[in-house]
Amino acid sequence: MSGAGQTHVTRVDVLVFYLQRATAETRFSLDDFSEALARAYHGLVPEHARSLDLEPPQDRGSYSDYAKAVGRIRKRVQRYVDGSLHLPVELEEAWVAALPDPYQQAARTRLARRYGFLAAETPQTAACTDGEAVGRVMTQTGECLSGLSQALADGVIDADDLRRDPTLMDRIFDAQAALASVAARVAQVQSGAGNG
Repeated sequence: MSGAGQTHVTRVDVLVFYLQRATAETRFSLDDFSEALARAYHGLVPEHARSLDLEPPQDRGSYSDYAKAVGRIRKRVQRYVDGSLHLPVELEEAWVAALPDPYQQAARTRLARRYGFLAAETPQTAACTDGEAVGRVMTQTGECLSGLSQALADGVIDADDLRRDPTLMDRIFDAQAALASVAARVAQVQSGAGNG
């Protein structure tokens, strides 16, 4: 899902794309996602704002009742995926939260970029140490520089370079976001709110 030269992709397309990748590339099943989606929906959407009948399956009942509940949710998810049922905006955040990493982070990144934002994690939400955050900066910057050095092989970055490497802008944004995440950590320490 590179940003260069592509036609408009809807938010729902992004959500479905990462779900399909997660289920195709891992052991994460549509049943796993369906259960996680219902739990995330109930955890993220306040009760007064819920318009969907999306009850998480109960672990305490019989297996038959549990399987039926998951099956009902899975059928609804399948209808969202095939487009026969409109995916409501109130479900988007729960949908992303129900995805396993790295698909969850990739979906967040893609959705943030639609608004021109960097998907930089705040210290409160990043599930990594300061050292890991700096490591991400080095990794993302290395990948960015690798693409830029190939683009600059002829001394200029032009449209041909973007056709050869349509992910170049994505790698630049990834490096910027990683650095912005570390900057937020340093700013937190500087303001006295961090662990320093």
